[in-house]
Amino acid sequence: MGRILSVAAIVLIAVPSVAVNVRFHPPGPTSRTAVSATISGLWGDGCPPLSGIASVSGNRISVALAVSQIPCLIAHVRAQEYRVTTFIGLLPAGAYQMEAFLPGTSFGTIARATISVREAEPALTAVPSVIFMNGGNVRIRSLGIGTCPPNVSPCTQPRVFVYFNGNLSPGVRIISADEVEAAIPILAVNVVPPGNGSYDIVVTTDDGRRREAKVALFVVSPDGLYDPAVFERVLIPVIFSGAGAFGSQWT
Repeated sequence: MGRILSVAAIVLIAVPSVAVNVRFHPPGPTSRTAVSATISGLWGDGCPPLSGIASVSGNRISVALAVSQIPCLIAHVRAQEYRVTTFIGLLPAGAYQMEAFLPGTSFGTIARATISVREAEPALTAVPSVIFMNGGNVRIRSLGIGTCPPNVSPCTQPRVFVYFNGNLSPGVRIISADEVEAAIPILAVNVVPPGNGSYDIVVTTDDGRRREAKVALFVVSPDGLYDPAVFERVLIPVIFSGAGAFGSQWT
């Protein structure tokens, strides 16, 4: 009887995590916002994760989970719920891949997730900041990018070049002194993974100026899953009749 129980416990340990959910806090961080990750779900044996320690190397976040004992000798008939929140800290702007694992075991990666961190004070902004996977144009706003540098006379309109993840835009049009419109190259669209994609944007001029912003533009697939944190939340009354802000009337 003891041998049978031992074998059953080993089988449960081999697949400890049967369901995993990862959430980042806050959901739309910037380079000035401390980040935490909450890993939760169902655990197949009686020794679920109790805590986690995060480390960052380049664009990879590793979370080492800790359980009460390894190997776990507690065999539960049903999987039990667990929730572990790990502090990651401040992250430079960029796209990151997070992996959670159990040190000292051969279980491999237990959870994976991606997170994009915007710059707190970007040198340029893209409008719109979220696009679908079908290319198109975006407007890029940056102070003085569409005109000559200050104190230059006579002023000659510069040539402007825009790069999306290192790929040159096939067409750039100056809208105003602070805004240009750029076509997103098809190559750049194709190399961005659906649901998790983002663009670093670089703008240069023929007079030597350069502006850059990491994670300036998000790309989502209209047919796939996407992170709702990349969108701005707007509350619109669906059934309402009455006065609104600034003298507006809603029906």
